[in-house]
Amino acid sequence: MDMKRFETQHEAIQRGIDDLRTLSRRGVSENAAEIARLVVNISSTIKLHLAGEDRMLYPAALRAGDAAVARLAQRYQDDMGPLAAEFEAFVRRWNTAQPLREQAETFRREANTVLRLLWERMQRENTEFYPRMKELKVD
Repeated sequence: MDMKRFETQHEAIQRGIDDLRTLSRRGVSENAAEIARLVVNISSTIKLHLAGEDRMLYPAALRAGDAAVARLAQRYQDDMGPLAAEFEAFVRRWNTAQPLREQAETFRREANTVLRLLWERMQRENTEFYPRMKELKVD
């Protein structure tokens, strides 16, 4: 299966996370507007990515006829629910500059937790799930 689209989206999300880290280190309050913009942009990319996984990737894994890949896909799909909900709550709290200016340390703490979980999830997909999907002969 051609995984380029999903890999490209992972790269974009990872760049966004890196940019958030850089801006946070320079000062959350001082860069609040740009941080809020990045949070919204990353959220948009993640929503698009998750929709593609749900519409194309997981169904392809289930139709491939490989029980191990089907179980892996099901596990990834099931595991994403709580992480997606946690990320959505994060986005709702930090999608405008004002809360960032008022609660810089809270943002930093939450970002470290949520974005680390997201980063780790993508790394697992990149090393465990995506290579298996590339081997499959499904569309």
